[in-house]
Amino acid sequence: MLTGSIKLKADKKIVNYILCINQQQLWQSCNYHHKKLIDLYNSSLSIEKIISCQAIDKFDSPFFTKILQANYDRCRFIITSPQINFLSLSRFLQKFKNTHVEINIHLYGNLFREQNHLIALLKLAESRNWKVKLISPTETFSITIKKILNANKGIFTIPLFKQPLSSEKKITLLEDTNSDQFKIGYAGRITEDKNLHSLLLLFKDKLIYEKYTLFVAGSFDSHIYTKRTKNLQTPYLFLIAEIYRSLSDEAKGRIHFLGDLDRGQLAYFYKKINLCINLSTFYGEVFGLSTAEALSSGCQVLTTKWGGLNDLNTDKHNLVNVKISSMGRTSVDLEDLTKKLLMIKNKRVKKVIKNDARSTQLIADTLMSSESVASKKKYKILNRKQWSLVFSKATI
Repeated sequence: MLTGSIKLKADKKIVNYILCINQQQLWQSCNYHHKKLIDLYNSSLSIEKIISCQAIDKFDSPFFTKILQANYDRCRFIITSPQINFLSLSRFLQKFKNTHVEINIHLYGNLFREQNHLIALLKLAESRNWKVKLISPTETFSITIKKILNANKGIFTIPLFKQPLSSEKKITLLEDTNSDQFKIGYAGRITEDKNLHSLLLLFKDKLIYEKYTLFVAGSFDSHIYTKRTKNLQTPYLFLIAEIYRSLSDEAKGRIHFLGDLDRGQLAYFYKKINLCINLSTFYGEVFGLSTAEALSSGCQVLTTKWGGLNDLNTDKHNLVNVKISSMGRTSVDLEDLTKKLLMIKNKRVKKVIKNDARSTQLIADTLMSSESVASKKKYKILNRKQWSLVFSKATI
């Protein structure tokens, strides 16, 4: 049970189900949040069943048939998975004839691809007078949801539960590096929309490689939502290799790839680097785990002005502009990145301690709220450019 878990007055008239993804199918850094979320709901409500599936995209099993046949007066579905298929969920919920359904959905970055299916689900709920509550991990993402729905009510912001780092484990390469060097670090997946290539390009400039040493923690990975296999990342690996080969020998000597780090090594990583950089323009960047971890370790951050990073990085001087093309393609403003990087001083910052008790209370407030998503206007599906503009704090 979570420390400070919520206690709600039991409502025996409503039957609660949690729909979640199998833990092994989750993106690794979501595991802790997901488990805490389920434990919290389970300890606070009378949960009939936690339904864990390989992928929540089919609702035709005998178990779901039994739920329909139970003919409940009221039934609540709490959906915690980032890989929910809203189309399949709508088809399942459509079969309820005499049951009043409540739906609480934790939304993640996969919403970009699921907008039309979520809208179909909301229209179904409106036609049946059902309650729907949508939960976002950051305010910027909540604003994005409000843009799609043309609505303000029934949308709640609850920060992710973040796994504490382990006891420090030394990384020899970081220990042996000249202590006078300004160490910048990147931690996370190495994919095109994380823009590591933009950071490497800076090392063509003598002014950069004479002053900074770069440490990269992470590996080429599959896509968090589409689950593309690793071999589809090969073109980006070639791009990184091509940029690296084009650098001078002195610049190459200032770039170190550490591979994947465990929790103890990450704690040491954030302690030893002077600056953690996150240049993501990933459409699903609704939080920014490495940025949150760096801040909780007292490491200053430099991030793109993008998605959930806007909420985490409160030092607006350390936000890098994102360029958005007419087709919605995004790229890091290299001139702005260079300018912001050179302005940063070597310092530690006050540790940003994330208060899980606050998230716990916000979940209680959400469950007890009478608000529900309702739009008096037409829903709006955001295209890539519109989504990018909202994520970069522009107007549409």
